[in-house]
Amino acid sequence: MVIGNKLRYLLLLILAAATAYLAWYFFRPIDNETAIRKVLSSVVSNITKVPADGTTNNIAKSHTLPHYFTDSCHVSIGLYIESVYFTQEAITNNSMLIRTIFKFIQPSISNVIITIDADGGKATADFSASVKAGLNNGEQVKGEADLICKLIRANDQWQISSIDIRDVLEK
Repeated sequence: MVIGNKLRYLLLLILAAATAYLAWYFFRPIDNETAIRKVLSSVVSNITKVPADGTTNNIAKSHTLPHYFTDSCHVSIGLYIESVYFTQEAITNNSMLIRTIFKFIQPSISNVIITIDADGGKATADFSASVKAGLNNGEQVKGEADLICKLIRANDQWQISSIDIRDVLEK
């Protein structure tokens, strides 16, 4: 009987330690750079489309994507094309349109450099992006660009407020 009680206390101690670890793991504060990298990774994940994605998945991703952007996100493409502002509704609508045109979309980012302002409320992410995609008619497209994203922190969440898309310089 004494061994049974010791075993019971040992199991309770292990259970309590596991619960404490899980609580720490899921509710621990993460630093700003990690949070920004998570936002960028989530955007890439929401843009990704595989041929098996159905209508429900396309709608879900299109409605999730705007949460990573401010309500008026400034987008500029190079030096020669006029820049525009996208509302969260416009991001959803354009995402749905693009997802209907393409059979698959495979974006990726690399060489991410993050600079956070001293006050911790603004940041800049400079990185390279590439995409491979296939149109519904079978045509394949791919491209590369350098991006600079400006982010702001609001309500303990980082959101992209500006995107500057630049051509990759020829090597």
